Amino acid sequence: MDYKSRIEQIGGGKKPSKKVSEIVDDYEATLQVIAELEEEIADSDDDTSKQEDDLDELVSEKQKIEVKLEKALVGWEKGIERMDNMHQAMRNKTNPNSQQNKVVNTNATPAPINSPNKIVTKVQAEEVKKGGYGWLIFGGIALILTMGAVNTFKRD
Repeated sequence: MDYKSRIEQIGGGKKPSKKVSEIVDDYEATLQVIAELEEEIADSDDDTSKQEDDLDELVSEKQKIEVKLEKALVGWEKGIERMDNMHQAMRNKTNPNSQQNKVVNTNATPAPINSPNKIVTKVQAEEVKKGGYGWLIFGGIALILTMGAVNTFKRD
């Protein structure tokens, strides 16, 4: 299977990732240089040992790029699967009527409804948490000022 059909199979019409695109560009450029060099060797009657050495290097480079391309395609495929799983999980969370999320418990008792007293106590507890330290600091400063004033009047 060539890389183009593999990309189509994995992506299903989606644009490949940036990494895959870069490696494909390198691969295609290497293939083009190999084709040009093979054409030069075929047309040339001179000593082509240097060109054949260059061709061998390019072929080994092509094989390295093919390995990198395959790794990138596998990574892209795993990324697509991960995103699909995440989207499916989000759909299941937003659709409580889906069969996967439906749990039937025949022995369950209905959840108690919050009474107004419980709501008020929660609000009061939040207010105490928000302003607890401010009043403590204000009270400490007021105590110090009061003690200072009492001490000043005692001296007179």
